Amino acid sequence: MGELLVRRHLVQDGLNLVQRLHLVDAIFDPSGIRYCASDAAPAFIELMRAPYSQNLKTRAKWLMGHFAEKDDSAMERYISEKIGRWAVEFQGESDSDEAGL
Repeated sequence: MGELLVRRHLVQDGLNLVQRLHLVDAIFDPSGIRYCASDAAPAFIELMRAPYSQNLKTRAKWLMGHFAEKDDSAMERYISEKIGRWAVEFQGESDSDEAGL
């Protein structure tokens, strides 16, 4: 469980960074917050040439090909099957602080 909480912080820090760089847009709707690439993102990604960046692009393309057609309920089922109840990963920070994690 501690690993999931650490990852939650890493994801949040990453989202904050790419938002500050105007590479993603947050969309608020009744189902929650969704993030999508901004208009500036493709040009920025094309500039990335390091081997790590190239590998990251390859993995992102695989991810899109594998999950692009899945709706929210299908994604929730997939995540639940693979890592358990995904809501655990997004628990409030005060819960983990009180637990001493």
